[in-house]
Amino acid sequence: MGGGQFSAWMTLLSYPKLAANGVPAQLPLDKKVAFRRTSSSVSSLAFSPSGQWLVTGHQSHGHLTAWDVALGTATPLRRSGSSSRAATLRVGISPDGRHLVSVHANGHLRLWETETWGSRLWSDMQGIVTQFAWAPDSRSLFFAVARSPDIYALALHSAPPSAIDAEISIVTSFEPHATAVSSGTDDDAAVAERIRVGGAIKSLALDPTGQRLVVGFDDDSASSDISLLAVYLVNSDALFRAGGDSSALMPLGYIRGPDWGEQQRDQNKQSSGNGGGGTIPKNAKLAKKRVRLGPPIPSWFGFAPNFAHGALLTVAWANGKISFVPMLFRTSNNAASR
Repeated sequence: MGGGQFSAWMTLLSYPKLAANGVPAQLPLDKKVAFRRTSSSVSSLAFSPSGQWLVTGHQSHGHLTAWDVALGTATPLRRSGSSSRAATLRVGISPDGRHLVSVHANGHLRLWETETWGSRLWSDMQGIVTQFAWAPDSRSLFFAVARSPDIYALALHSAPPSAIDAEISIVTSFEPHATAVSSGTDDDAAVAERIRVGGAIKSLALDPTGQRLVVGFDDDSASSDISLLAVYLVNSDALFRAGGDSSALMPLGYIRGPDWGEQQRDQNKQSSGNGGGGTIPKNAKLAKKRVRLGPPIPSWFGFAPNFAHGALLTVAWANGKISFVPMLFRTSNNAASR
């Protein structure tokens, strides 16, 4: 490639050999626990920031496996149940590599510290954690729960090797509600569209600076317009104030896709054109426009790892189009360059 040499390799990591009693042979005696070999596939994995180790979750049980990539050795971490009801759905390592979060099919969320692999369990979640995002300073984690309009935050008050001191709180709730929007064109200047937004949260993304959070809504939110993305200003420091603070997330607005609402506006024009002439009262226009607008629906969205002037969001829409949404704001990096 380009006149130079390029090489690639692949190493197959195999589960550690088991003794007759089903215990991994290389573990210290005080760490040995029965761990049955299974043929189930890996359900999730995450690399450490250094790339020196990774963690995998499994479909048939809630235990994790920590792998030393260079040595090809593995250490089972038995904490979250041996049945498939506790299967690991997702794992995520903090940016500094000092903590790991795992979510399980039984609704449990477990926070690990990676120095001694101690952990803390939250078993009283209102549902299965579907999405989460670590803050870049590794002090907090935002996440969503299935069929819930709430956005949760996990705040870490200590660092390894101290015992895990963390708390979970609801930082905002996006209950379905009606709001007025406009495309900014002359046709819409007089009458704003009335739509319903909010509902169960399907996905979220936190930008690399930790200052913008984007939220998408579940397809089951039939009463709301799921084609919009909500944008929040993030103030992570508020999570660590005494007594808590509701200003950790502040709404900034919405992102809509290409040709958003065009189909519905065309239908409105046709219905008004076939009404036999005359002027339609503003109240009647507003009533007709109180509908859930149609596609495009966002299929995926995420932030670019580097953007000098703030954050750059990429959105893939169900109609095949891709949008790039720059969010311009001052960060510590671009402020220092001025």
